[in-house]
Amino acid sequence: MHAGLKDVRSQIELQKRASVDASLLKQQVEQAHAFMGKVYNEVLFTQQEMLKMQQTSHSFGDAALGATLSALEARTSALERSDVTSGSMMNLVKETVERLGLMEVETGNLKSSIGGDVVKIGSRAFHSSGEVEIWLDELGGDGDWADVFFDFISMLETCLDVSRTSDEHFARKGAAHKGGYESLMSGRVLSSFSTTVPALFNKITGGPFSRIQTFKDWDSEDEREGLVPDVNRRLLQWTEQHQKRIEKRLGNHPQARELADRMLFDSTKFWNDLVTFIAQYYRRLTANDEAMSLSEVQNQAERRAVEAAIKQSRQEAWELMLKILDDLLQEMSIRRADGKSVQDKGTNPRERTALVIYASLRAHKFMKELKRRGFEKHACLTPTFNSFLFMNRASVSSMKRVADRVETIATQAGALQSRLDRAGNGGGGGGRNGGRGGGKGGRGGRGGEGDLDPPKE
Repeated sequence: MHAGLKDVRSQIELQKRASVDASLLKQQVEQAHAFMGKVYNEVLFTQQEMLKMQQTSHSFGDAALGATLSALEARTSALERSDVTSGSMMNLVKETVERLGLMEVETGNLKSSIGGDVVKIGSRAFHSSGEVEIWLDELGGDGDWADVFFDFISMLETCLDVSRTSDEHFARKGAAHKGGYESLMSGRVLSSFSTTVPALFNKITGGPFSRIQTFKDWDSEDEREGLVPDVNRRLLQWTEQHQKRIEKRLGNHPQARELADRMLFDSTKFWNDLVTFIAQYYRRLTANDEAMSLSEVQNQAERRAVEAAIKQSRQEAWELMLKILDDLLQEMSIRRADGKSVQDKGTNPRERTALVIYASLRAHKFMKELKRRGFEKHACLTPTFNSFLFMNRASVSSMKRVADRVETIATQAGALQSRLDRAGNGGGGGGRNGGRGGGKGGRGGRGGEGDLDPPKE
């Protein structure tokens, strides 16, 4: 135990030192950025002044100014043509630029290994919503696209408005405008970052998961009843609607459109993967129910006992599945936490879009981790599995008490069987001439004096 704690402390100290080193490296990068900015500004200013001097010389024919300009141009040309030596300023600038690039790469790697916050769009890495905002600036356009980038949670929240009547839609739209949102869709997406358990999992007046209290509530496996068939029907319409919205809104921005399409596809696929995992794992947990065959029961009491055992087994299995779902959604809420600031006052459309993309991509990263590890092997589920096994295990002492009790009952059963065998064979035997008690022989007598029946003629 002591060695383990010592090792943990060592790992913590290493992480602390890495964090400090990363902070210092970040300061150096910022200082280098500032220096290069000054160099660039000075070069730009010099070029502008040279242009003004050249124009003045050509216009007014100032000989002294022309001579100064010629000398300056000559020095510049000589600098461009000269070989760069180790001590020259040009070599220093070149080396600074190269080191700046290496430092930026290293900073990105450190952020990725320490914080795990890095997300990717294509092959480009992003460590904050601010970096995503720069990417949006490069794409051009108004950048007001927050309601076309989805993850698993925002997908399910926006599915709420599928298959609604016109009256319900108008009522919800009015509520969205009253809440300060530009549209119902925008309100759903932005408010989803304050959601942990999607509303589709809950009854209108119930708490989390109140709609799915049993596996049958989740999926009755008849493609009609249960949450799964309901969501699947909604997603058919939802996917087609949003594919058209993405095409319309982002048609002139192919990189953004490609990202939105991929996020939509990955969100719907994650739902299908989650449904498959829950069904398969639940069946594994309840596989022993098949051994409790009701066709083999001997009476109504046994039937009731078997039915109660099956019901309890299935309820325990489903309670575990709900805990797994809760763990997954809690972890996903943490990954999406950056998106909560989209509703802050003063946030402009481009900032909102950057926050939505960054927070949603972090959720997508978590979704990929879950699928890559088959859900059940992900670290966020380890405490739940350990707790389930501990609470439902049978201790050694309990097993010994059961074994002792079974042994006692077996001994009692043997004694009873022996008495039954003796009772079935009649009374005890007589003397030398006495027959077996009961039956055709006489009653057992004393010492061979048994009374015999007279011989028949």
